[in-house]
Amino acid sequence: MKTRIATLATIFFLALLSYGFTRILFHPLVQEKERELQEKKEALREIEQLVSQKASYASQWENKKALLPISQTPEEALNLWVKELLSHAQSEGITFTRLEPQGVKEKGKGKALRLFLTFQGDIRKLIHLLYYLNEKDPLSRIESYSMKEEEGTKTFTYELTLERALL
Repeated sequence: MKTRIATLATIFFLALLSYGFTRILFHPLVQEKERELQEKKEALREIEQLVSQKASYASQWENKKALLPISQTPEEALNLWVKELLSHAQSEGITFTRLEPQGVKEKGKGKALRLFLTFQGDIRKLIHLLYYLNEKDPLSRIESYSMKEEEGTKTFTYELTLERALL
């Protein structure tokens, strides 16, 4: 019986030693593989999120694609831009007192159209125009801006120099 207990104890001790030895050898490899698996799962989640937003990106592209004046001469692009601004101004009740094209300006590697405009109104009209330029016309930006208050009234005279990237 003692030999049997000694044999079982030896087998148990060898099994425990074998388990510890295998854990010491293979545990770092298993942890590394688990880390890699987690990274790949995270990357897959990000890709799935992008794929789920594909329709949204496609609709945004379709909306913005019309704004890109591809393969137009500067004069055609300027005329189209002025028409868009006049159309928006008319819909918002803005009357431009001056609207002067300033020509094409070289900017780094590209060109930009410049336009000087003046109009009168309250601050809401300016806000509507700035919102339009920011949201609906992403290629344009305000180069300079001035505001003068009319004496005795709540109306202002706004002077803006706008610039639009020419593609």
